[in-house]
Amino acid sequence: MNTKNEIVQNSLRCLQHPATWLSIVLLLVNDHILKVVWPSWITGKLSDFVGLFFFPFILAAGLSFLLSKYQVPSIRVGQIAFGSVGIWFFLLKTFPSVNYLTTGFVSLLIGFPAKFVMDPTDLVALFAMVPAWMIWRQSSPIKPTSAAYAALLFGSLAVIATSPRDSTVASVTNLEYYQDGIVYAAEFPSWGNIFASVVKSIDGGETWDEASDVFSIEIKSLPLQHCGRLNAWTCYRLTKNGKLLELGPERKWKNVGDVSTKGYDMILFDWNDREYVIVAAGEHGILRRELPDGEWKVIPILLADKPIENE
Repeated sequence: MNTKNEIVQNSLRCLQHPATWLSIVLLLVNDHILKVVWPSWITGKLSDFVGLFFFPFILAAGLSFLLSKYQVPSIRVGQIAFGSVGIWFFLLKTFPSVNYLTTGFVSLLIGFPAKFVMDPTDLVALFAMVPAWMIWRQSSPIKPTSAAYAALLFGSLAVIATSPRDSTVASVTNLEYYQDGIVYAAEFPSWGNIFASVVKSIDGGETWDEASDVFSIEIKSLPLQHCGRLNAWTCYRLTKNGKLLELGPERKWKNVGDVSTKGYDMILFDWNDREYVIVAAGEHGILRRELPDGEWKVIPILLADKPIENE
C-alpha cells in the first residue's frame, strides 16, 4: 500500500470503528435527550468526552485527503490532527480571545449564536483522546467500507447539530432563591428548546445576567403558596392555572388587581431587612414587589421582555 492510500484508508478505518459510532450516537443522545430530561454537570462533561474521542478522526480524514498527494506518513497526520484538537480545546477552555474567536466562527458556520463556556475543569475530557490515539496507531487489515463515509458524514453533522447555542431565556418559568439577594431564573427546557439557560441576579431580582455556577433549577408544580417572614400577614398563592392571589385583610384570597398575566413560579424572600415576592411571568420576564405595600414592577430578563398589556 503506498503512502497516499495508507493515509486515507487509516482515517476511514478509524471512522468506521464501533467505538467511533458509539461516541457519535452518545453525543446525539446526550445533547438532544439527556440534557433535556436530566441537565447536570455529568451530561455537560459527557459531550466533551465523546466529542474529543471522534472529532480527531474527522479532522484526520480531512487532512488525509488534503495531504494525500504529499509523502506525509499516516502517523504524522494523526499527530497533527490530535495535537490540533487537543491544543484548540485547551485554549478554548482557558483563553478568552480563543473562546471569542471560536464562538464567532461557529456562530457564522451554523447560522445562530453559539456559546462555549470557559471551564478549565472540562479539560479532564482530553483523556478521551488517549483510547482514540490507540485506535489510530492500531494496524488492522480491515478495509474501509461505506460505514466509514457514513460516520464521516454523521459525525460532522453531529458536531454541528450539537454546537452549543448561545443560551438565552425567552420565557421565565422557574425561580429559585439562594441567599444574600441571589436569585436564579430559568426557562423550562422542552423538545423545541433544549438550549434554555439559567440566569442570575445578585441584587434581589433587579438586574440579570447569565449564570455560570448553576445549570438547572428544580421544576416546581402549581399550586404554590408563600407567606412572608418579616411580613407574616402577607401571603400569596399561585393557582393551578397560574392565577396570582393575595390574602386580603378579611383573610380571604382575592385576585391581585395589578397582575393580569399568568404566573409559572413564585418565590418570597427577605434580603437587607426587606422582603420581596417575585413571580415568573413567562415571556414578560418577572413581576417583583417589595412587601408589604410596594408597587409591582415588570422586569425583563434577556429575551423575556414582552410588555404586559393592561386589560
